[in-house]
This record gives sequence, structure tokens and C-alpha cells, in this order.
Amino acid sequence: MSRQAQPAAGARWNSQVELRHFRYFVAVAEELHFGRAARRLHIAQPPLSQQIKWLEQELGVLLFHRTTHRVTLTDAGRVLLKEARRVLVDVERSVRLARQTGEGTAGRMVIGFVSHFDGGVFSLVKPALAEEFPDLEIQLTPMDTLDQIAAIRAARIRAGVAAVPIEDEDLEAEPLMRPPLFVALREGHRLSARASLRLQDLAGEPFIMFPKSSNPWIVELFHRRCHEAGFEPKVAQESTSPLSMEGFVAAGEGIGILPGWVRSARKGVIYRRLEAEELPVTVALIYLRGQNSPALRRLHRLLKEVLERSAAEQAE
Repeated sequence: MSRQAQPAAGARWNSQVELRHFRYFVAVAEELHFGRAARRLHIAQPPLSQQIKWLEQELGVLLFHRTTHRVTLTDAGRVLLKEARRVLVDVERSVRLARQTGEGTAGRMVIGFVSHFDGGVFSLVKPALAEEFPDLEIQLTPMDTLDQIAAIRAARIRAGVAAVPIEDEDLEAEPLMRPPLFVALREGHRLSARASLRLQDLAGEPFIMFPKSSNPWIVELFHRRCHEAGFEPKVAQESTSPLSMEGFVAAGEGIGILPGWVRSARKGVIYRRLEAEELPVTVALIYLRGQNSPALRRLHRLLKEVLERSAAEQAE
């Protein structure tokens, strides 16, 4: 290589080297044979030789020692081989991650869930999800249903777990389970002798309710079903959490309706099953219509399996 082909010391170098030149170089460096490298790359040998010669001229160094019978790497060639392999691997990984992130199978997936949902079920599904999508990080955040909808629309979260029905045409709601519902009663309540209850049995009772602002559709459903059962419910107190609802029930402020997974052994509170068809509430995975992904579909299947198994155990 002539001295004229080398850049002067301190000169600014504007390289025209492309990824394809690295691929050509790596193929020749690994094969140490231009003919085999050309076949591997599915190109003719003369253009490959020309591209390698151009690369040497562009870099200003000799990459191969060529003789009639053999091709070997120079010291510069050995250094470039190591770096070129690293660059190609990094580029391939970057492209793969970009594609997977666009498909929702890499990067960070934030999932919202209502505070009274048993968030512990995620600990049972995250290992299986991580095994299938190792480049995907799952982040969980509790929030009310209306907050979930706003966050989904603003792309702050990918999906949410909430009670439905939800009247929003922009959202998909993939059912997860029909949670068994229980009526929380103060110990010694007149209905405590009953094994299960219907809504009509609750007529005249003061109710402890979650605020309408947390999920207006569920609250409206509750009022409608009570009306169909022949009474208008009296809301004595609003509660923002199952724990505070149980506290109000224990204090004799009223009765509450809660999903089975939040029942506790709180002193002074007993639970009686609400007949399944009285209040048709479903827990669902919600997300923006058209924004489904392989990871979301897998998350849905895993959550559904865990929740159905848990519901079967509670029903026993």
C-alpha cells in the first residue's frame, strides 16, 4: 500500500465504509479464500476482490497478505475482524430490538391494574413471559379504571386490568375471568345465616360503595341490577379500598360487595356468596384497539389461566 493511500496525521477522515463492506471483509477473513467467501456471500469473486481492495484503500492499511496459494490476515486485519464482528452483532441486535419494540415484544411494557385486583398474580406469570420475551420488561402500576383509560390513550401504559363492561369504542377488552362476588356483612347480621344471597335480599340495606369516579360503568350496572331486583340502593358511605370498606362494615356502617380475592379474616366481618348472575362483572385486559401484540396476547393467556385456577380454588 502506497503512502499516498494513507491519510495524513491529524487529517479529518470522512469514511464511506458501509456495513456491507464489513460483511464482505468478515467473510473473506473467516474463509481466508476469496472464492469460498464469494460463494458464501452469493456474489461473484471479482466484485468481492474489488470491494476488499477498495476497503483497504479507504482505510489506508493492508488487511490481507495475498500470495498465489494462500490468503492471511495482517495485524490490522486481525484487529478489524474483531471490531467488525462486534459492529455486525450490535447492528443486528439493534435492528432486532427496534423491530421487537415496534411489535411490542421488547422494551418496557407498563400494565395498569385496579388497586383491589390481586396484583400478586403477576408474579406467577412474569417468569413465563420473560422466558418467551427476554428483552421485554414488565412494569406494574395500580390505578383506577378511568385513569387506566386516560393512560392508555396517552401511551403512558400499554394495557390495563379492570372490571368491565366499559363503554369505550376505542378500547379492546379481552375477558380474563368472572370473579366470584361476596357480600361483606357485619358479624351477627340478619343475613349471616344464609349460604348465598341475591340482590333482592339486600333491599333496604345501606351500602358501602367504591366511588363512581373509579368506574362509572360498574356503578351504573350495580344500580340498574338493583332496580331490576325491585329496589333503589342506599349508599351510606364511599370507600376507596377494600380494606377501608371492611372497616366500615365492621363498624356497622353498611354492607359491601367485593371480589373473592380481597376477602380477609378481619374480625367482625363475614362473607356470603352473591349469586353469580346477579351482578355480571368481568375482569378484562384492556388496551387500545388495534394495538395488540404477541406479548399482550401471551400475557392475556397467562393471566387467564392463573385467574381461572384461582377462582376454581375459591369456589371449592
